Amino acid sequence: MAILPVHPGWRLTGFAMSATISPLPSNGLQMRVVIPARNEQQSIEQALDALREQVDLTGAPLAADCFDVTVLATDANGNTAMATRAYAERHPAFPLRVLERSSASEVPLGEARRSLIEDACARFDAEGQIGIVASTDAHTMVAPDWIAATLDEFARGADAVGGRIILSPEDLDQMDPELRRAHVQDTGYHLLLAELGARVDPNPDDPFPCHYQHQGASLALRTDIYRRAGGIPNAGNPDESLYEALERIDARIRHSPNVRATTTARCTGLLEDWAVTAISRQPLLVEPVARSVKRLQLRRELRGRWRFRRSHRELEQGTRMDTFAFFGAFLADVRPEIERYLDETAGTDPVPLPAAIDDLRSTLTTYH
Repeated sequence: MAILPVHPGWRLTGFAMSATISPLPSNGLQMRVVIPARNEQQSIEQALDALREQVDLTGAPLAADCFDVTVLATDANGNTAMATRAYAERHPAFPLRVLERSSASEVPLGEARRSLIEDACARFDAEGQIGIVASTDAHTMVAPDWIAATLDEFARGADAVGGRIILSPEDLDQMDPELRRAHVQDTGYHLLLAELGARVDPNPDDPFPCHYQHQGASLALRTDIYRRAGGIPNAGNPDESLYEALERIDARIRHSPNVRATTTARCTGLLEDWAVTAISRQPLLVEPVARSVKRLQLRRELRGRWRFRRSHRELEQGTRMDTFAFFGAFLADVRPEIERYLDETAGTDPVPLPAAIDDLRSTLTTYH
């Protein structure tokens, strides 16, 4: 097995490059797929199978030289790295690279994902090209056309693409009935809320149909946009922090229903938020729909003023907007004021989730 070189700009401090026999593409490569993995020796093979068997949008096998895959294994016993290397040996034509930890300390998932994305960006930089870095997980199986559908969204002008992530049927079947009901309601609520946003404050870069997810289990972005956004911030939830950073630079973020992945419950990032509430048989509370609508209306109004200002700069010189290069940065700055205004005009009392779903469906009829 040949040891693949690490680029000098590589930032995977504390990790060592592992041996692999799989050749990495050098010509025509458009996407680098990264997978952080910890104690995933049981699921990594299925995740890699899903990537190795990718097809284009017509169903024909996808050209293997348009992407490569890097797995970063961080379990202390080395079993995931061992399983991934064995996979590479069985499929020598598959463009797979394996990295593994070289220290005993545990590596948070967000830190591992950040390191992988930085490494992929550095390798594209070394080749003198802008590329696409796509992230998924070792316990996630991407759809057969996941890469092709993602690339299609970038060809249409996207800077970043969040895929639709669903729970596996096995997870749903094994869920406590109340927890499953809460999950279905929570998913339906957020999908309706995403549609409401697309109707009230239409975004040409993310038109309906769209969804609400931008998690690391299915997230892709251009390397130059990632650099411009400043990478994944160190504080907060890595997925949400990166999304907010992208919003602040007005990145064209597409929540594509055509980019799909199936994952396990632990990967969704949702169960922790409402599992206790569901199992205790207490209704999940959310903000009233009237407040959500008013927030979207305010955002639409501010966006209109921003566009007017950009085309008539002489009319608003010296205003607060004039101090920002991006609408997203301005919106983030005034968000606390928006929420205080909504507290005064739209109330703060939460409502049960089922009632909010009914209200959302009723509200959406006025926009159809």
